Amino acid sequence: MAWFSATNETMFLGAVYEDSERLSRAMLGVAKVLFLRMVGTELNRASSILWQQD
Repeated sequence: MAWFSATNETMFLGAVYEDSERLSRAMLGVAKVLFLRMVGTELNRASSILWQQD
């Protein structure tokens, strides 16, 4: 039964592969944008703190 379930899953993953590849590419793009935005926000905060100390 476990073997059948694993085979079924593999076939399903094979069928979804093309869509999931596009989806993962899109998600990577979104994650990259969010990450860069977060880093930019942190850098702004850090620089403003440094400026305030002067």
